[in-house]
Amino acid sequence: SNLTRKALRYLRERGAFAEKIGSGQRIGMPDIIACYRGRFLGLETKRSPGQEPTAAQREVLSEIIQAGGVGKVVGSMQELSTELESIDTTYKTDT
Repeated sequence: SNLTRKALRYLRERGAFAEKIGSGQRIGMPDIIACYRGRFLGLETKRSPGQEPTAAQREVLSEIIQAGGVGKVVGSMQELSTELESIDTTYKTDT
């Protein structure tokens, strides 16, 4: 989707490792996996407001959260930006 492409480009511009997950993976895998400032992100992109993830997608996002990562449904670039800003505020560099 257009949102997925924009999200990938934005994540990479912010210095993240980010890849789109293709078919043939475990059912429910998020559209994008990324690592940003040491945090693992699983992002399910939804183009339409109110579009809900499937049960399998909710399960995988929950597993990501339980493992200490960020598992989110993202419906806009603003939502993604807000999430990255939240990570930025908690990120500490080792100096």
